Amino acid sequence: MSKNVADLIAQQESEYSLFAEALGRALTRWASVEWALGAVFWRSLGCPNRDATAAAFFAVNSFHAKLQMTHAAMTVRYAGTPVEGVWRTVYNKLPGKAEIRNKIAHSACTYDRRRKKGSRTFLDIDLYKISSHERYTGKLRSKLAAADLLAIEDNFKRLVTDDLFGVEWAMEQHDERRPPTSHEQA
Repeated sequence: MSKNVADLIAQQESEYSLFAEALGRALTRWASVEWALGAVFWRSLGCPNRDATAAAFFAVNSFHAKLQMTHAAMTVRYAGTPVEGVWRTVYNKLPGKAEIRNKIAHSACTYDRRRKKGSRTFLDIDLYKISSHERYTGKLRSKLAAADLLAIEDNFKRLVTDDLFGVEWAMEQHDERRPPTSHEQA
């Protein structure tokens, strides 16, 4: 093997390691989004047994089904309150974020030595989706490199720390001000 080929392989491996770490961070951060949504679901039910509500929430595999369960509970429990507005703002963001998560989880990883260093290893979003091909759309497909994946990971983190925790805080503030229901007093 020539020195040039060995150098190229070493470069590719180094860049791939950084890429794989960024991809792993983004996908792992998504798990915290689901956990935070589960916490909103638990609190929205007003059930003192968090284990039971968590078991029900995580028995469902589909994120969209979990989101709809939570939305139904939030809509009933907090209808007409300021919490409803806070929730709707976050709720409207979640389907798009889930689509991003699914795309990065199910896209092809590619290497192109012609691209600039740091972006040679990338996810080729919608590579096999014919309707999104440049020939039909006139637009280039998204190619996500390590830096892009780290930005997505940060976005998922803010979805938890700013948005979903903000919903929980609004719920807590509201619940502290309202009188307990007959079910809660029993």
